[in-house]
Amino acid sequence: MGSVFSYVPGSSFFHKLSPLTMFAAAFIVCIAAAASTSALFILALIVALLACSAVAGVFRQSAKLVLGLGAIALIALVLQVVFVRTGEVYAQAGPLLVTSGGVSSGILVVLKVVCMVLPLSLAFMVAPVNALANELVSKCRLPYKYAFAATTAIRFIPLFMQEMSQIMEAQKARGVRFDTRNVFKKVALIVPLAVPLLVDSVKRTDAIAIGAELRGFSLRGRSSAYRTYPFGARDAVFAFACIVVLVLAIAVNIV
Repeated sequence: MGSVFSYVPGSSFFHKLSPLTMFAAAFIVCIAAAASTSALFILALIVALLACSAVAGVFRQSAKLVLGLGAIALIALVLQVVFVRTGEVYAQAGPLLVTSGGVSSGILVVLKVVCMVLPLSLAFMVAPVNALANELVSKCRLPYKYAFAATTAIRFIPLFMQEMSQIMEAQKARGVRFDTRNVFKKVALIVPLAVPLLVDSVKRTDAIAIGAELRGFSLRGRSSAYRTYPFGARDAVFAFACIVVLVLAIAVNIV
């Protein structure tokens, strides 16, 4: 799932937005999804986000992300069905009840999880992380060291996922089986995965630190950005549309 958080070059409407606008809009949509209690509204929002992904040319990655969230969504659905016992009883097996309130609550939680992850992944795929760091430094007055640390951690996500996949393939070639259903064995299998990943991450951190110093990391300032992203009419329209979505989410709850 590493590709769903990696930048995908393009020339779409979303690629031309300021990175700050894109990420701020993503957070606004996440807040709207969290605040809404209407499953239909959140479902419509998911469809709109998938349409935006198609416009940006990253629909395949977004669809892959939605499918990848299936396991998390299923766990959330089961927990809601088990612990929420309001409404009409659909089925009963001893102390376990399946109620209308539990099913509707589970569906709502699943839709919220998907709707809150999609806009953030879309922002990562259309806005370069380096550009986000430059904007945080130049416009938000964030010290460059903190911006660099945050964006570097984000950049490590797909790398760590790729390295984890390679480590798992290497361990499988040595006879390690990861498809066991025993919970204790699964916990024990974390060690042969975590130790090589930790060692490799330390080596990578040292290499990045040396490379940053060689490139004048300590001399970096607010005016050192190679490219700027001015806030234009396109950004204003898109930000206003996201604010309207937030207002609609609150209005639907009131109605």
